[in-house]
Amino acid sequence: MTHGFQRVPEADAPKRRNYRSRVIPRGCLLCALALFAGGCATGGGGYAAPTGANPRQNPQARTSNSAVKHEIAAAQRYIEEGRYSQVLPRLLNVASRYPDNPEAAAAHYYIGVAYARIGGYPDALKAFDTYLAAAPEGPYAAAAREEKAALESTLDASYMTPEQLDAMTEDAAAKLAQNEGDIAQQLLLADLLWKQGKYPESGKLYEGLVRRQPQLMQDTIVQQRIEPQSDGSFVVLTPDELLHRAAEKEPLMIYGAQSYESAELRGDLRYYEKDYYTVSGNVVNQSEHVVQGAQVLVTIYGFGSKIFDTKSFALGTMRPGDHRAFSVRFDQFDNVDNIQRFECQTTFSE
Repeated sequence: MTHGFQRVPEADAPKRRNYRSRVIPRGCLLCALALFAGGCATGGGGYAAPTGANPRQNPQARTSNSAVKHEIAAAQRYIEEGRYSQVLPRLLNVASRYPDNPEAAAAHYYIGVAYARIGGYPDALKAFDTYLAAAPEGPYAAAAREEKAALESTLDASYMTPEQLDAMTEDAAAKLAQNEGDIAQQLLLADLLWKQGKYPESGKLYEGLVRRQPQLMQDTIVQQRIEPQSDGSFVVLTPDELLHRAAEKEPLMIYGAQSYESAELRGDLRYYEKDYYTVSGNVVNQSEHVVQGAQVLVTIYGFGSKIFDTKSFALGTMRPGDHRAFSVRFDQFDNVDNIQRFECQTTFSE
């Protein structure tokens, strides 16, 4: 019985050797985190420009321009479809995996666009700045400057500066010291601390409030920030905690998936009857537990979503941080030029 799966769709013309991936549903969490912050800096969460490859990822990961271009093209499609929360994790993965690849600079621009569309304005500004620093005359430079200017105008009109936020927090704390039983003031201070990224302090306030008035646990914001446990304790739902939970729920992430053709040549002529279509990529167990019976299912499609063939590739047992490469070769199709896309899906045992 399969316990979890991850689908990686591939679409476009066959000559482009497309790549389109889906990673764990961290995007939904990232979207929520941006909304939790109410447009203010999240401190320990949110976007940060990478300074090098993710240490949990394979340092020998594929860094060819074609692979990066495929990932950026797939991200563009997600953006066009309005799937901002889904595109964020894959873009963050591209940015951290290929920090020295010029083609990957575009990931920062699209990270900015995605964050801007879901209300994560401070993170969007950081991403646009990173892109402009890497490619001041790049293809998205004008758009990045325009987006940045619009965001700065919105922030000036609607949001507090960090200094104003600090002042409000200090004022709320002073008022609470004068009247410790003021529930509204405690909720205000907890919210301000959360927006400053002071999650343990904020969580402690929320926990105290809920213990005294359990009905507050019905409040949507409180539900997003602390979670009661069966033993009576509470877990603070920090960005790190949410991302950890996502990785544990869907531990296998596909990256670097791409396809290519191979053919037998007879003299100077291509022998079409012996064409092959190969899909390859990598899978990482990004969770902290062992995954049993991991495998990749790859399906190739023709026009009109016609399924030509599906094959599996066994990965076996994967320990935390393990990377495994996969490669599947297909020959069951009418003509290799009619293959329009592929999809990869990871499964694992209960």
